Amino acid sequence: MPNDLRIAIVAHRFDCLGGIQTLVLELIAALNEAGTVPALVWDEPQDWDVLGRPDVRTTFGGGRLPVSSARLRRLPVPLARILRPWSVRHAALGLDRYDFVYCFERGVRMPKGVPNLCWLAGPGYLRLPGDRVNWRRFGAPSELKLILSHVLHPLVRKDPQTSYVTHSEYIAGLVEERWGVRLPVIWPSARSRRLPAPPEKREGFLYLSRLEELKQAGTVLNLAKALPDQRFTLAGAVIPSDRAFLAHLRGRIAAEGLGNVAIVENPSEADVAALLVSHEFFVFPAHWEHFGIVTVEAILAGLLPLVHDTGGQREIVPDGSLRFLSDEDLLDRARRVLRMSPSGRAALIRGLQRHAEPGTPGRFREIMLQKVRDVPHLKDRLGRRSGGDALASVLPVPPGA
Repeated sequence: MPNDLRIAIVAHRFDCLGGIQTLVLELIAALNEAGTVPALVWDEPQDWDVLGRPDVRTTFGGGRLPVSSARLRRLPVPLARILRPWSVRHAALGLDRYDFVYCFERGVRMPKGVPNLCWLAGPGYLRLPGDRVNWRRFGAPSELKLILSHVLHPLVRKDPQTSYVTHSEYIAGLVEERWGVRLPVIWPSARSRRLPAPPEKREGFLYLSRLEELKQAGTVLNLAKALPDQRFTLAGAVIPSDRAFLAHLRGRIAAEGLGNVAIVENPSEADVAALLVSHEFFVFPAHWEHFGIVTVEAILAGLLPLVHDTGGQREIVPDGSLRFLSDEDLLDRARRVLRMSPSGRAALIRGLQRHAEPGTPGRFREIMLQKVRDVPHLKDRLGRRSGGDALASVLPVPPGA
């Protein structure tokens, strides 16, 4: 039943679908189920086409940044990176109009007296392990950059209306190391999607993420070269800045004769669902990933993961035999899982699915709605979800079950 709650979600305009975008979409869907149409607040509206035209209802709250998002995109990247934190910090978003604010944009000032939840995705304002200011060389450009980060990105201020959360124990540890505050962890949500029935035989290795250099997709090509009898698919979003790296991947495939590799550029939701149920293994080689919800999605879809042994991936895949640090490690682990019996792989996947339950859409939606209900004067104004987790992923039976 509709209610009169005024809820804002602060998030910049997304340029492709990914982890944080999925998290925001699942929150909107949860609020819609509870009878609320939230306002998306930024200085420009979302481009729903790049998010696949999801079936959610929102309004546009509007707002103003001293240096607009459109202008920041036109500036040279180094200059935009300097100006953007300052512009966000001094944004006029009118958040005092709302009963509750969910904020997914670091550095936004929250209004006094309005309960809010700030999601810290990190680690743009954090440092990786061992990355500390060297005060003996504080005049060096790299050290000045770290010092500037400390100055530009204040994090925790004492306000009983503000709650901070993050999405992995890894990021929570970095926050605690820098500021001495341990944040609660909420696993982000896998995308709500209906999966088709898997084919009679699932086979091959799937990479599903942004096709950008940071995600280390080249590692998958190295594995494909070592396992020429196996099928490999690299699928993911590509934005203009990724074009050069995509051309590099295609060049390698041609030059090295990798006929067992296919690239799926900007797959649709239907494409993603089909890829998840048709492959048997999932490879995620990114280093120091903040969390990596795509690995949760792969596990819930019945794929056996092989992930880099750093960052949030260690939380999602607790079995060290499925994590690697080098291409040689990855090849050894891939050969081992290929030698396993179907029933052995199925048992391993079922255990991982139980472990990944905190990343299911239903779990995430209930936790996020509870943040509003925990506010005394709002607890009776937000409706209960009527349809349960009707849109949650349907878990296919793992091969050999």
